Amino acid sequence: MKEEQMTRVLSEVSHYLKGCDDEALNKLPKKLMNFIESNKSKDYGCNFDYRKRLSELNIMPETKSFIALICISYWCDEESKQELLKQLNQNDIDYQKELSAKYTDMFAKPEETVKQQNEAVEKEESKEIVKYNEEKWYQVIFSKIKKILFFWKKN
Repeated sequence: MKEEQMTRVLSEVSHYLKGCDDEALNKLPKKLMNFIESNKSKDYGCNFDYRKRLSELNIMPETKSFIALICISYWCDEESKQELLKQLNQNDIDYQKELSAKYTDMFAKPEETVKQQNEAVEKEESKEIVKYNEEKWYQVIFSKIKKILFFWKKN
């Protein structure tokens, strides 16, 4: 993740945490809170409604992931943690199935893929490769020896 993107995520997390009650904030380590506050973007302003659910907020996916990590690590009891981990695992499985279906469809019609590739190649400009023939080191030495012998033979 880029540094600029990370500072925005931390800004959104900081803004989200401002809407939490004191009991929840007291469960977070001071080091974490200091890290968030010292590394968040000073220029990025975020504004969202605290009454909405996390899934309904218009924030970056990385922010949602960071908040979910905080929730699992510090706020959830064991039963809630297992339920949330199960849901996250199911989301990952669904996403992998979606990717699999997408790429299966893409490669299921190879003639279309080949046709698209051929069209792209035709659109590209023709570029010729210039071959550079450099003599190898032993060829250079051999040619110098030949010149020396030829010179001595003349004299």
